[in-house]
Amino acid sequence: MKDIVLVHGAFADASSWSKVIRILQAKGYNVTVVQNPLTSLADDVAAIRRALAMQNGPVILLGHSLAGFVITEAGIETNVLGLVYVAAFSATVSNVAWKTKPSLVIVAKKDEAIAPDEERFFARRMNATPTELNTSHVPMLSKPKAVAAVIMDAAAKATTTKPSPQTAAVSF
Repeated sequence: MKDIVLVHGAFADASSWSKVIRILQAKGYNVTVVQNPLTSLADDVAAIRRALAMQNGPVILLGHSLAGFVITEAGIETNVLGLVYVAAFSATVSNVAWKTKPSLVIVAKKDEAIAPDEERFFARRMNATPTELNTSHVPMLSKPKAVAAVIMDAAAKATTTKPSPQTAAVSF
């Protein structure tokens, strides 16, 4: 698996992934970064779905912060094989990708935007594998190598894991 789609949170833009992008591209990954319009959940999901439709193969989809609930909705697309939540959270969504896709969570231990205990709760709720980093709310800026390592781990796991067919609407 070589296609990675990155989605930024509310108080950032696509450039927040620049350090991680360089690392992944050096390892041979095809990286696409979605510039979220941040006008509504529907608009953000539509932007991600357009990016997913342009990929050539299976995808690992990542969301930072607010983008956590956006990738939860958009991640149901068939070419998405795994999800990575980076210091992320969600709202009520109609599709819940983490119910059927392998998911990993990066918990930012020094996060002051989302409480680390909440990030851990989300990971437990998703039955997701958490990785705790000693960083603030933007681990992709302060710990890009560690974030890239989690992404590469997700890519490796997604090609060997078969998700269970569960569906539900939940408040994330």
